[in-house]
Amino acid sequence: MKRPLHWIPTELHSHTVHSDGTMVPATLAAEAHRAGFGALALTDHNTATGRPALTAEGENHGLVTVPGLELTTFFGHVLVWGAEPSVDWRTLGPSDLGPALGSLGHRSTLAIGAAHPFRGGNPFCTGCFWEYDLPFDDLDCLEVWSGVDPDLLVDNHRALALWDQLLDQGVRITATAGRDWHRADPVPGLRSATFVGVEGSDPTDFIQALHRGRAAPSLGPLPSLARGEAGIGDRWDAGSDAPLTFGVKNSGWGLALGSVEGPRVALVSNLGALATHALGPEGGSFEVPVADLGLRWARVEVRGLVEGRERLLAFTNPVYGASGL
Repeated sequence: MKRPLHWIPTELHSHTVHSDGTMVPATLAAEAHRAGFGALALTDHNTATGRPALTAEGENHGLVTVPGLELTTFFGHVLVWGAEPSVDWRTLGPSDLGPALGSLGHRSTLAIGAAHPFRGGNPFCTGCFWEYDLPFDDLDCLEVWSGVDPDLLVDNHRALALWDQLLDQGVRITATAGRDWHRADPVPGLRSATFVGVEGSDPTDFIQALHRGRAAPSLGPLPSLARGEAGIGDRWDAGSDAPLTFGVKNSGWGLALGSVEGPRVALVSNLGALATHALGPEGGSFEVPVADLGLRWARVEVRGLVEGRERLLAFTNPVYGASGL
C-alpha cells in the first residue's frame, strides 16, 4: 500500500542579500515561517553562499530548507534545486544549456525548471525571457506562476497556455509556482505556494516530488485528484474502471474558500472539461466515471470571485492516462 502524502505549502523561488534580495537568510526564514510555509528553497542568482545560514535558521523555525540556486544567464533563468553552482553562466549561448545542466550532477538528485519563461526580458530584466532552444522535455519543471497575484499576470497566462500545449504534445513536465521573493512583506496582493506532496521531510523528498509531478500551485485552497491508486503525478493502470475522484478543501494556508464568491472546481483534460461543481465554504469532493479512450491527462482547477474579480485559485498537476505520456 502506498504511503500517504503530506501536502506542504512550499516557496520554491526566493532570494537574499547573497544575490539581489534585500533580506538576510534569517529574515527570509522568519518571513517564510510567518507566512505559514512548511518548506522553502533559496534560489539566489548563481550562488549558494546563503545556504548554510538559511538551513540553520530554517531549523529554528521548523522549516524544511530545499537547496537550490537560480542559474541566471542572458538567455533564460533556470531554477535548479539540489545543486551547487558549477557553471560559468557568462559563456552560455542559446544552444549550450543542455551540456551545462549535465555538468551539475546526476539528474536523479536534481530538479531543473524554467523560471518565469515569458517575463519581459532585456532591458527590463536581463535574460528573464526564455530563449534557450533546449526541448522542454529535457526539463523537470516549468514555473507557470511567478510573482504576487500570479493568476492576473499576462506572462503567467502565456506560461499556463504553454504548459497545456506541452501536455497535449506528450511532454510530461511539472508546473510550479514561485513568488520570486526578494523583499520582506508587506507587499500588496495574493501570494501563491506550491503544495508539494511528500512522504517525508528530507529536502530530497521535495526534489523527488517535483520529478514525479506531485505539486499543486495555489493561492490557498488545496485541490486533490486520483484515479484508484494513481494520484497527482502518477499514471493510472491500463484497464482501470475506477472513476476520477477530485475535490478541494481549505489548507489552512493563504486564501480560504469562505472568502471567495461562487467558488467552483473543474476537472479539465486534453479532451476539455469533464465536470464542473460548485463548492461550499469548506470545499467538497466528487467523482466522475471515465473511459480511457483518448484521455491522456486530467487535472483540477479551482476558480471563483475575489473582490468581484474572477480568479484562478489553484490547480493540480495531472494524473496521466495509462496509454498517454
